[in-house]
Amino acid sequence: MSKVAEIEGAEKEKMKEKVNKIIGHGINCFVNRQLIYNFPEELFADAGILAIEHADFDGIERLALVTGGEIASTFDNPESVKLGQCDLIEEIMIGEDKLIKFSGVAMGQACTIVLRGA
Repeated sequence: MSKVAEIEGAEKEKMKEKVNKIIGHGINCFVNRQLIYNFPEELFADAGILAIEHADFDGIERLALVTGGEIASTFDNPESVKLGQCDLIEEIMIGEDKLIKFSGVAMGQACTIVLRGA
C-alpha cells in the first residue's frame, strides 16, 4: 500500500468515527456550518440522516432556539446534548434559490426559519 493510500485510509477512518459518534445521537437531520465531504455525506445518507451543510451561524442559533435544541460542538456524550425537533423539513424554491424550511417547531406555530444551503 502506498503512503498516500495509507494516509487516505486513515483519514476516512477518522471521518467514519466522527460520523458514527454523530449517528449515535439518534438524529435524522444534521445541520453543519461547514462543508460535508462526499464520504461522510454517504455515511449519513446510508444511515437515513439528512445532512445540511454551509448553514450560517445566526440561522443555526435561531433554529436551535425554535426547535428547542442546543448547538453541539462535540459529539462524545450524546446524553449531554439537547436535540431539537420539528414536524417537517423540506427543500423549497424561492426564485432560483433552493432553501431548507423547518416547520412544526417546538416554539410556536407562527415561526418559520429558512436556512440557505449549498
